[in-house]
Amino acid sequence: MQVRGIVAGGRPDIVQKQVDMLIGLDISEVSYNKHADKILVFSKDTDMIPALKTARINGLTVSIANFQESSYIAKDIVLHSNIIITRSLKDLENKL
Repeated sequence: MQVRGIVAGGRPDIVQKQVDMLIGLDISEVSYNKHADKILVFSKDTDMIPALKTARINGLTVSIANFQESSYIAKDIVLHSNIIITRSLKDLENKL
């Protein structure tokens, strides 16, 4: 979501950016056209589940990046992935 400003009454004017939908479409396109055999997803949003399921049905290995600092992953995301890769943010920072 993106906040565009404040509307009458002091409420935020929120707009959905539809990034999840675009990523999901990309994952589906990659899996249907066999552009890759693996994907690594840096999202724990349950809106991604249909795309993850599509990727696995089409033979892709689906890996989910997980950070120790925020380790909760919804059960359905785990169900529709092959591998959960857990690292600390410090490890990632050190590799950059």
